[in-house]
Amino acid sequence: MTDDESVHLRVRAQTSQQLPNRALPPTYRLWLPLIPILLAALLLRGFSFFERVYPTGADYGHHLLYAELFLTQGRLPTAVPFFQLGTTEWSVLPGGSLSYALGELFSGTPVFELAATTLIYSLIETTGVYLLAWRLFRRLDAALTAALLIVLFPAGVDIVAWSGYPNLIALAFIPFALIAWLDYWHAPSWRSLLLTIVIVVGMMSVHHLSTLWMGLTFALFAALHLILRPYSSLRKLIPLGVVGVIAGLPVVLQILDLTAITQAAGVLLSADRFDDSRVTWSIWTQTASAVSLVFISGGVIALLRHRVIPLSDRLMILCYLVVCGLFAFGWIVGLRFYYLRALFFFPLIFALGAAALFWLWRPLWLRSLVVVLVITNIGFGSLLRTEEVNTYYTTLTPRVLEGVEWLRQYSEPGDVVVVGTFLGFQMSRLLNRPTLVALTPELVGNPQELETAADAVAILMGLENMDAIINERDVRYIIVKANAPDIPDAARAQLVMDANPRIRLLYRNRDLLIYEVLSS
Repeated sequence: MTDDESVHLRVRAQTSQQLPNRALPPTYRLWLPLIPILLAALLLRGFSFFERVYPTGADYGHHLLYAELFLTQGRLPTAVPFFQLGTTEWSVLPGGSLSYALGELFSGTPVFELAATTLIYSLIETTGVYLLAWRLFRRLDAALTAALLIVLFPAGVDIVAWSGYPNLIALAFIPFALIAWLDYWHAPSWRSLLLTIVIVVGMMSVHHLSTLWMGLTFALFAALHLILRPYSSLRKLIPLGVVGVIAGLPVVLQILDLTAITQAAGVLLSADRFDDSRVTWSIWTQTASAVSLVFISGGVIALLRHRVIPLSDRLMILCYLVVCGLFAFGWIVGLRFYYLRALFFFPLIFALGAAALFWLWRPLWLRSLVVVLVITNIGFGSLLRTEEVNTYYTTLTPRVLEGVEWLRQYSEPGDVVVVGTFLGFQMSRLLNRPTLVALTPELVGNPQELETAADAVAILMGLENMDAIINERDVRYIIVKANAPDIPDAARAQLVMDANPRIRLLYRNRDLLIYEVLSS
């Protein structure tokens, strides 16, 4: 044991004697206070499922489709049927699709009726943050504060309303990955090693960007420890690396395949299509709340200076924060990939920073007042945001499905259909027709689909090459949302269709317009 570790053990022992609630509480005391927070997570994030017939968000279409294809084909698809004419290659990590597929296997419920199981991951994330905060601070009140804040931050509401995106699943397991890694680091054993590998590899099998995120976090953590304590760090890292590479080899190979298909190096260093998707103050306040700046500045400083927390634990939180900042504000260091969704990774830091900051105030009345005011402020903001984002991301309605079913029966299997972003991700499974989906450049995940996405945008926006693209792509039908929002703008798309003599309105209801391209 190093001198530094001995100091930390003595400090924790002395502090435990001074503060009785640092003693490990009985099981019921540890878990009972978490129950109302889990219920709050269920209610707040489940708003979109409880209020609407169908889940909000476009990406539910693809990720639940992956699960269905996994069940029917016995493997993950290498291309999404019909999406961008079915020509875009994909190399999807199995974790997210497998979780939904297992739900259908064990319940017998069709996978598209299992979207609400996404809420389970919100409960897992809340529990993980609670346990991570307990591990760091050894205070029940600090753990409860962190767990409640992770529930209340608007980012959680946003990501559930947006879709059952695999990043959401990965986020749920990140706190457990951090706990397992730190447990192994402080007390290496074969048991803690295997547990760490299972959790970390499992979390990294869900989504390639989440994998890159945590891979960089752990790599930075390892590099810092090799500088500070080379010998003891190598003794821990070598078995971790060997077993990790063996267990995670399928995930590594899949990521390498995906990296080649999506030209990931070029995306990170030279692509210019993300220039318009930088994190702005407006987006920050909507997704993370304005008060989070206090937690990420003063709160993180308070956490990093918290001598009761071992140095390795503080370094891990610092490494995670650095990686979050790298992806959110990468243009500062020359990265061209500005990841707006990085804001979904920040709340873990916000919650831990807040827990550290609140307990700097010794007077109980002052601490309680600050906690109540902050939670009330963030909570009301999230309630308002909940209605806003669920309305914005609502994609499927009974009238939309009615219109799509009408077109499926009216059209021929080979007819090409143009559709906007929101509905485009659903058409692969609902319409079963080759589609051109209009995506702006920053929404394109694979450079292979840039051309088809741009062609669809040109048609919906009425650009000068619109008619030429219609002829070249042999477009037969065009679907437009009857009301905003959509990408590109639905109102302009309606005006473009109505003004073009080659296009006639074929079907209309309150939510959907279907146009037919007349033979020239």
